[in-house]
Amino acid sequence: MRTSTPQIRAFALISATSLWAAAGVLADPNAPCYWPSTEPDGEFALGYFPCHAFGKEVSSCCAPGWTCFSNSLCMATTPSRSWPNITIGAVQRGACTAPKWDNNACGSICLTGDNYDGKLAYCGNNRYCCMGDFETGKCTCEEGGGNFEQDGEAIAQTIIQVTDTTFTGRPSPTTAAPPASFRSTESESATTSTSTTLSTLVTSGSSSSTDPTSSPTSTAEPASDGGEEEDKSRKKKLVISLAVAIPVGVIAIAFLAAWLITKRRRDKASKIGAAPEPEHSAVGNEPSYDMGLAENHQNGVNFGQHYYQQK
Repeated sequence: MRTSTPQIRAFALISATSLWAAAGVLADPNAPCYWPSTEPDGEFALGYFPCHAFGKEVSSCCAPGWTCFSNSLCMATTPSRSWPNITIGAVQRGACTAPKWDNNACGSICLTGDNYDGKLAYCGNNRYCCMGDFETGKCTCEEGGGNFEQDGEAIAQTIIQVTDTTFTGRPSPTTAAPPASFRSTESESATTSTSTTLSTLVTSGSSSSTDPTSSPTSTAEPASDGGEEEDKSRKKKLVISLAVAIPVGVIAIAFLAAWLITKRRRDKASKIGAAPEPEHSAVGNEPSYDMGLAENHQNGVNFGQHYYQQK
């Protein structure tokens, strides 16, 4: 059985007097209960107990704190140790003491696939959707949405594992809200779900006790488009930032290039101006020559004359 339980509740008016009388009929805790299954020996429905309100050989089964009804449905009415967080007013098709589910007492709705545990989404006016189909959008509470009417008069029989009637109020009048992914525009505009009466799950009389602690829930407000507006604002700021940053960057690069060119020209001019000038003699403006070369030349001349005289 699935552990997640959506906030699905049904409205029912339960007579405290009728429930007190029904609570005196205790189910046999030793009889096993089964889920609908293709297995030859069936699939055990752990935590479920037979109603046996009228001593039938085959009986529907409900969980502790759930009230058995004569049309094979169970309704959560009393918190228990096994179900401390029970959703008051939740409705489901119960389990059955027949392993092969070959008896009318077992019920004939929501038997296959994700619906085998019998959880129901109450649409109002005695109409339902199997919870598995409701959560995937295969069944809706709209007209022609695949919802169905449960047959048979519902008479409260017993509250499983409750010897005294502790439930004297009535469940919150809240019907199933469509899953968010399948919610229509019209249903999103509603702030609270419609209050309806579960006509078949009633007994004679009225209750004068106070309601349980549970209260009507409001449907979720439609998701706003604030995220989209914020995204547009961010894009606009980015465009403005780029429009300012790009021209500033271009101007800065142009100034840097001009400065580098000017600096390079100045460095080149300073190197040309620092070249050494030719040396001049102290007398007049005649350039000075290397005296060593002149002296060597004179020695050569003297040697030549001396050699010629000897010959």
